[in-house]
Amino acid sequence: MHMFTRQTLGLLLLLMLASPLACSSDDGDTDTSPDTGVVDTDTDATPDADDTPDADTTPDADADDTDADNTPDADDTDADNTPDADDTPDADDTPDVGDDDPVPGCDFSGFGPRTLEVARYDHNGINAIFHGEADENGKTRSLVIYWPQGGSTDLADYDPFVMSTPEQDVPINAFVNGWTGCDPGADPTPFTCETFFYTASGEMTLSAIGTRAGASVTGRISDLVLHLLDSDGETKWCLNGFDFDLTLPATTNDLGMCNVEDDCYAFGSNSCLTPVQHERYTYCAPRTCVPAGQMTACGDDSECGTDEVCRRAETTRCACDGFNTFCLPGCTADADCAEAEFCAADGHCKAIACEDGGCPDNFSCSSENTCLRTSCTTDAECAGVGFCVEGKCHAEMGYCVD
Repeated sequence: MHMFTRQTLGLLLLLMLASPLACSSDDGDTDTSPDTGVVDTDTDATPDADDTPDADTTPDADADDTDADNTPDADDTDADNTPDADDTPDADDTPDVGDDDPVPGCDFSGFGPRTLEVARYDHNGINAIFHGEADENGKTRSLVIYWPQGGSTDLADYDPFVMSTPEQDVPINAFVNGWTGCDPGADPTPFTCETFFYTASGEMTLSAIGTRAGASVTGRISDLVLHLLDSDGETKWCLNGFDFDLTLPATTNDLGMCNVEDDCYAFGSNSCLTPVQHERYTYCAPRTCVPAGQMTACGDDSECGTDEVCRRAETTRCACDGFNTFCLPGCTADADCAEAEFCAADGHCKAIACEDGGCPDNFSCSSENTCLRTSCTTDAECAGVGFCVEGKCHAEMGYCVD
């Protein structure tokens, strides 16, 4: 047993009162004796002021006991020890490249602060317009994102959607146009802007898209490259990333929609197309993919070659009249056909048979026992699930076109 004089005990008491947090159950003691008394509760690396051994003899890993290793981190927020190039911590040590930073090989980069953002929906589809700040000449940059009628509104098709040049024969669910030298506040057109850029490549990811009033149009465009018109790709505008979150206005549902042709006069239009007609109707510009002039027109299958049938062309082929028939490969699966149709053995899409007298919404069983669109004169005759457009029931209203 240790023996202490009265003077020694008094000195120890004064030290303990002066430094009540300086002792530790495991922090940096110089003795190696097993604990035999009260275990202290300090948590720092200062040796205890008394002679009571700690519960173990392991020193702290470092001075502040906050890291899993012995080296203090450079900023203690990243997975590495290199400070980031900006204020956002990264999981690697590569400096961030901002959305508006210069891109090697591009004549223009980024977009800059936005002064106007607006989304619209009409008979041409959804479009989102963005205006930038005016330059020293009082002109602005503009970007317009288009989702044409007939393009997909299924989010799964934008996970991501790979955009391409207009000349490629692929579905165009969305594309981007860029404009420079624009009049501030004016819709970008050849009359209000000096130069026009079209999509060459890029990816679009969407988290929301809709065509009804109040619907959100939210997403991001990444690695976008635009080419100046008539520059053969020599003049480029690049954006590393472009985020958008817009809402379609309350007037969306009424703009350019119709039941009959007379409804379109107020919009300066003279034709009301059903949704099916409008999907086939051309939304070609600015596309030039497989124009109708490069396909062989026909009246029946006998005028076509092997493995071809005489039929209407898909929207993706830009058959701009939407009604004529051409020699094209026949269908191979029901998915190639329209609603309430199946792919027959001869390569043509034909009406499905009625099942127990029943058909899908907006279709009725005909005298031939096949499902055809329900005839109507008012929306009420479409069983409350559709709209009467030019005498037939459809899931949505018609579209006024010029």
